[in-house]
Amino acid sequence: MIAAKNKGRRNQACQHGSNPQGPLFEPIVHLLSAMLGRRRHKFGPLILAIVRQSMTWRRERGESLTHDEIVRLNEILLRLSIKIPELNEQDFLKSLHHPNARRDDPASPGGSPPTDEVAKALSLRLIGLYDYPPQRRATNTSGFLRSFLTTTG
Repeated sequence: MIAAKNKGRRNQACQHGSNPQGPLFEPIVHLLSAMLGRRRHKFGPLILAIVRQSMTWRRERGESLTHDEIVRLNEILLRLSIKIPELNEQDFLKSLHHPNARRDDPASPGGSPPTDEVAKALSLRLIGLYDYPPQRRATNTSGFLRSFLTTTG
C-alpha cells in the first residue's frame, strides 16, 4: 500500500515537478520554510542535495541543468544570506549547459530585480522571524517564502 502511494507521488512529481503552481509547490515551500526556520544550518546541504538529484534526473531526460538556473539559484540564496561554495565553484559553473539565450520560463523573473525598498522590507521580515518561538516562526517563514518567491520570481 505504501509503495503504491509513493509510486503515485513520484508520477505526480514527474508530471508537475517543474510547474511552480502545481500540486507539489505548497509542500515544497513548507519543507523549505521548516528547514530554513528550524535548521538553518542544514538548509545549504539540503539545497545542494536537491541540485545534485536534479542534475541526475534532468540529464536522464535530456534536459541538462543550465548555468543560468544555477546562477539564479545562487542569487536567491545570497538574498537569504546563504552561500553554498560547491554551487559557486567556477569549474562546476563552467561544466553546466550554456544556452545561447535565456529562455522565457514562467519560473524565471520577468523583469528587473526588486527595488531596494522591497528588498529591505523582505530582509527585515526575515530577521524578524527569529523573534518568534519555533512553531510560529515556521508558520511565518512559509508566508515569508511565498512573498519572497512571488517578488523575486
